[in-house]
Amino acid sequence: MYFKIEDNKFVGFYEEKEKEGTFVDISVEDWNNLLNEQSQGKSIYYDSKTKKLDTLTLGRFEELNGTVVSTNIKLLKQSILSELSELKTEFATKAFIFNEKYLQKNRDVDKANLTSIVVMLNTTKQTVFKNWKFKDLTGSDVYADLSIVDMLTMANIMQTQTTNALIAESKLIKKLETLSVEELKVFDARKEFESLIGA
Repeated sequence: MYFKIEDNKFVGFYEEKEKEGTFVDISVEDWNNLLNEQSQGKSIYYDSKTKKLDTLTLGRFEELNGTVVSTNIKLLKQSILSELSELKTEFATKAFIFNEKYLQKNRDVDKANLTSIVVMLNTTKQTVFKNWKFKDLTGSDVYADLSIVDMLTMANIMQTQTTNALIAESKLIKKLETLSVEELKVFDARKEFESLIGA
C-alpha cells in the first residue's frame, strides 16, 4: 500500500505507484488504523516534519489545508444567519398570554382573521365578535367573546412581537460583520436574540 503526497499534502491511498507523483510505502496495519480513525470523524493529513500520516479532529466549520487548520468563515456565518432566521420566525410567531388567561398564537392566519373580523364588525356596526378560539393556560380549547378594543389590542401585541423579532435579527446581522473569527465561533445566537427582545 502507498499514500500519495503532492505539495506536502496527503492526496490519497493507492495500491500501486503511478508514474507521476510522490508515493510513500504504508503498512496495511497503519493504513487500517488511519481508516478506522477517519471513520470516527478524524481527518488524515501528512506531517511534513515526521514524514508520516497522522489524524486530527477538526472543529465545527474547520478545514484542513495541508497541515493548516482554518475556519471556513463563509459557512460559519451562513450557519449563524440561518439560525437567526429561525429564531426570528420562532419569536415572531410565539404564542402570548392575552388577558392573563388565554394563550394566543401569533400566526399570519390569526392576524389576517383579526383584520377581517374588525373590518366586518365596523361595517355591520357591531362591537363584539363571539367565539374567538383561544387555548387556555393548560392548552385546552376555549372560546371567548371579544370586543373591537380586545381585537385591536391583540393585533398590536402581534405586530409589536413581529417587529421586535425583525429588528433583533437585523441588529444581530449587522453585529456579525464586526466580530472576529474567534468571536463568531462562540457566538450564541439564541442568547443574543433573547437579550435583544427581552425574552
